[in-house]
Parts: sequence; C-alpha cells; structure tokens
Amino acid sequence: SITNVTFHLGPGTFNAMGCWGGGWTLQDGWHIVGAGKDLTTVYQSGGTSAFNNQLFANSDGHRTGMSIEDLTIDCAYFRLRGTFPNGTYAGVQLSGQSYIRNVRVKNWGGDSAESFALCIISYAPPWPDGAFIDGCEVINGGGHSTPILIASYGSMGPPWAATATYARNGAITNCYVNGANGGVHPPEGFDGSLVQGCTFIGCGYGVYSDTFPSKNILIQGNTAQNCSNGVYFNNNNFSEVTIDSNNINVSDGGITFTNIVTNSVISNNRIVNLGGGFPMGIVLDKTGVNGVKVFENVIDPSFWIFYNTAVNVGTHHNTLPTGELAIPDTY
Repeated sequence: SITNVTFHLGPGTFNAMGCWGGGWTLQDGWHIVGAGKDLTTVYQSGGTSAFNNQLFANSDGHRTGMSIEDLTIDCAYFRLRGTFPNGTYAGVQLSGQSYIRNVRVKNWGGDSAESFALCIISYAPPWPDGAFIDGCEVINGGGHSTPILIASYGSMGPPWAATATYARNGAITNCYVNGANGGVHPPEGFDGSLVQGCTFIGCGYGVYSDTFPSKNILIQGNTAQNCSNGVYFNNNNFSEVTIDSNNINVSDGGITFTNIVTNSVISNNRIVNLGGGFPMGIVLDKTGVNGVKVFENVIDPSFWIFYNTAVNVGTHHNTLPTGELAIPDTY
C-alpha cells in the first residue's frame, strides 16, 4: 500500500540541489505542494549530478501516486550552463498514476541531451493510468527542449511488457508553453488521451508525437500561435485520433499525419497562414495513413492546401476564409 505524505512549501524562495544532486528522490505517495506558482519558487542551485536530472524526480520510473503542485521551478539553464556545461536542466519527472498541477517551469533546457520540463513516464508497472498535467506553464526554454510529456513504455511490448499494454486516460489540459522545440506530446502509449485548452506560443511544434503506439486521442480546443507547425504526428502506430476545433497560426505546417495513422478525424480547425505563403495546410503523407475524414476546416491559401498520398481519405466542406471550397468534396 501507498502511504501518502505531503511536504508543504510556504510562500518564499527556496534553493535546491535537486533530487539526485541532493541525494534524495521522490517515493510512492509523496506530494510536494507550494503556496501557489506566484508565491513559491524553487531554484536549482548546485551539484553536478543535479544538472543531468529533473529538480523533482522519482527514483527508478516504477513509483506511483506522486504529485508536484502550486509552485514555480527555476531550472537555471541560462544562469549555470557556463559553470556546468552539457547538463540537462529540467523540472519534474514522475511515473505511474501521478499528476502535476499548477506548476510553472522557467529557464530550462539541455545542450547535449533532450530536456523535458514536465513529464510523467513509466518504464514498467504501475502504468500511468489517469496521469495528468493541468494548469501548468513552461516558459523561456533553451537548447534541446521538449516542454510537456506523458508516456508509457508498455505499449511498445517486449522488453517493457510481455505484450503491448496501453495505459488508460492520460490528459494534458489548460497548459501554456512559450518558446520551445515542441509544445506537448499527447499522452503516448495510451488508450484514451486528451490535449485540451492549451496554448503554444513561438514553438517549433504545438503538438508532436513520434514514438509510442497510441489510440483514442482527442486534440481539441488548443491554440498554436506563431509556431512553425501546429499538430505533427510522425508515429509508428496511431489510431482513432480526433483533431478538432483548434486554432492553428503557423508559418510552415498546419496539421500533418505521416508514417502510420489510421481511422482518424480532422475537423473544425482554423489554420492560419502567418508567413504569406506557408507550404502546407493539411498533409496526409504515405499509405500508412489510412482511413482519415477531413471536414469543416477553414484553411488559408498556401502552396499545398491539402497534400494527400494516404488511402481511404474522405473530405467534406473544407473551405477558404472566403467560403470557397479549399479541398474538393469526396462525400
């Protein structure tokens, strides 16, 4: 059984070497709760090993029932990378059925390895059923930076699990990301995942996925503003993806499915051309993309309003802002 223990950090500024640098890690049922992200700030302060790990992290990827809440983390990437080069300055890594809520991460990044500001990732049971990240902000990243991720290795099958095992019902909601390579990875390795109500400003990608087989994914009601790409799935096995009612303002690509994405829907999205001639509106690339319905989207003129090398694609009433059909109807 899990013994829940809550560590309260009151208002103020605190310095921490981080879990690994400070010689401790989060255990099952541990909760670290501040007084609010505008009231409690924790600064990364020292210890060379600390800069290769998150400030708050579980010990082995097998823990569960943890949370980080109501505080700001300053990862010190810009302040300390000259003293401790090639570090990975990051915020939180939990695992299992855990959550992160109302946390701000700033000044984070990595030069020699990818830095995840906020992540929940499981390499073995307990899988992260019900894991969520809500109401968080990730700002002022640098280097190789991925802001927000929830992932479960069980969907990959051996050696992580005896057979492919999906986690259930992961969610990333009401988060804000400003300036990073990616905005969020939707909960990956899940049967049932949600990205909703998030805002991405100045990112390479708003929503991006490239690794874990997943299904029943809803990307809805998000805004990608001044990004290079809106939603980009380069995945080896996604199915039943719905991308609906997002406001996508980008210079390069609006919504892209490539590799293997099946039985999915792209609907009611507004895709805005920021750069006066971006090359791609909606892209369905390769025959592994199969069985996609595209309807009721409004797309700015571009070099490729619709690039399609997929199979079994249906289109209906996708228009330019003037109301003219942007893509011929097939049903």
